[in-house]
Amino acid sequence: MPQHVAVTGPGDQITELAAALTHPHWAPYLGRRSCPPDEPFLLRSDVVDPVAELLTTVPLTSPHTDDRRTRAPVSRPDTSVDFLWERPPAGQSTTATPLTVQDRPVTFAQHGRSHGKRHLYRTTEQLPAGLLPRGDRTLHDRLIDYAAAGAERPQSTEYTA
Repeated sequence: MPQHVAVTGPGDQITELAAALTHPHWAPYLGRRSCPPDEPFLLRSDVVDPVAELLTTVPLTSPHTDDRRTRAPVSRPDTSVDFLWERPPAGQSTTATPLTVQDRPVTFAQHGRSHGKRHLYRTTEQLPAGLLPRGDRTLHDRLIDYAAAGAERPQSTEYTA
């Protein structure tokens, strides 16, 4: 299932991250080198409010089927989507559920890798059903269109990936 990330932070660090994602030293992959990402890796590098962008504009995959050719039109006004936050979300209308995951790398030693704990917060947000697929356009095509539309926006120091 595709996952999107909104990244915020100091402008110079965000610019450096976007440059690294746009021109990586090695090809990115998902777990194994034979598994490159099929969606655009960096969707936009010019988003004023990346969280609002995820909540209102970034295309979603259909939660109802994995078959891209058999999507039915959506008749609901919104759809539920789970979000994970590194900090309790400010101004969200839903209550955040605290989670603890053990995925923070402590050491990358070949025979002794270890991971530390970190805290996350899960919310379920109601997003517009218009972000779900309609017709025969794949998620990949819709993400390409979204990324291309961002090329015409004014520059900012926030990013959506």
